[in-house]
Amino acid sequence: MKDLRNYEVDLKNNLQTKAEIVLKQTHNHSIVRAEVLKHRISSEEVKSKILKLFEKGKTPSKALFTFKSQLRVES
Repeated sequence: MKDLRNYEVDLKNNLQTKAEIVLKQTHNHSIVRAEVLKHRISSEEVKSKILKLFEKGKTPSKALFTFKSQLRVES
């Protein structure tokens, strides 16, 4: 192994260093459970309704409450 001084000289002379990065995607929770389904990505229709509520000045919690209330009325 090179001593530290030689390594520093190499870095100064050759500013490009080589590295290998390995990324692994792991979850720290189960992803095959029923409770995961509540975190699904919403449809474009739902997104647009929520954004309209935000534009009307609703907070996230009030927008969600209003959206759920509208769903109950529609069904």
